[in-house]
Amino acid sequence: GVRLAKMIELLSHNSDILSVMRIPTDSRELKCQNMGIVLKTLRGLGVPNISDITSTHIIDGHRPRILQLLWATVSHFRLPSVLPPSRIEREIVRIACLKTRENIKMRYETLALGQRHEEEGEYERIAALLLEWSRIICCQYNVAVKDLMNSFTDGTAFCSLIHFYHPMLLPKKEFLGTKPIVQKISSGVAVVGSSCLKSGEYESQNLSLAKGRVSKL
Repeated sequence: GVRLAKMIELLSHNSDILSVMRIPTDSRELKCQNMGIVLKTLRGLGVPNISDITSTHIIDGHRPRILQLLWATVSHFRLPSVLPPSRIEREIVRIACLKTRENIKMRYETLALGQRHEEEGEYERIAALLLEWSRIICCQYNVAVKDLMNSFTDGTAFCSLIHFYHPMLLPKKEFLGTKPIVQKISSGVAVVGSSCLKSGEYESQNLSLAKGRVSKL
């Protein structure tokens, strides 16, 4: 928990966390205590989506939970500076104004964009805008996006977003109309639906395709 505490201090400009931790951590009990302080601090700072993470998850090296914790923390403190809401709004309006038949049904929903999200917190506002951005692009490929989790698990939505901005990198014929075939992976963790699959199991063909093309950008 010491490294995580230092990260929190840097992100939140709070220098009081390490002072209450037990260092060195030469036993599992001390590690649990330190991680408890880290998680309590993050929840107190309003970091979302970490209520199901425990000290044991981190100490035992539970990879999905560790990634969940890191992403939630970094996005909470730094996402607005990396991805300002106003920039996402401008991109949504630009796409909605494109003269395509598929966008007609989305255009009127986009007109009141600012008013719909102005009362939300910054993190929630960005998440809602990213969902709208994904929807307005993916509808052009007849790909339904209902949320930022399950709608992306088979990789087709990711492929649609990549093709929209880089059509030469990922042609439509490579991902549209494909069946949800799965293929073996040699390393890492693949998330399919609500299940976490360990190394050597399977992931969606389109998800693998999207990851491969993104690495070329």
